[in-house]
Amino acid sequence: MTNRDIREAPIKWKVPGAGFVGAGCFVALIDRDPDPFPCLVYDGPEEGRDAHERTCSETWETAWALEGDTLEEARQSLVESRFLGAAYHLSDCELLEDRPSGDAP
Repeated sequence: MTNRDIREAPIKWKVPGAGFVGAGCFVALIDRDPDPFPCLVYDGPEEGRDAHERTCSETWETAWALEGDTLEEARQSLVESRFLGAAYHLSDCELLEDRPSGDAP
């Protein structure tokens, strides 16, 4: 994320357990891995593993956990630099566009 304003970082929902952090939360994606490697998280059927590894990679070295129960609250936390901690080595499949409806506070 070099030479960019951190407030412009993409925000995604990190699934519980991803990035060495137990709870699901919104994260600001900060440091992209310059050489991402295939996802090692896959826990689906064996016959789907090859396809998953071809399309999913561990893309993010560091993501900062944000305060907020909604995407809008998380965006405001990023603008105000309110962070809860960090998550590390996140794969694409561990990040969602928004909090799942069944994962409400």
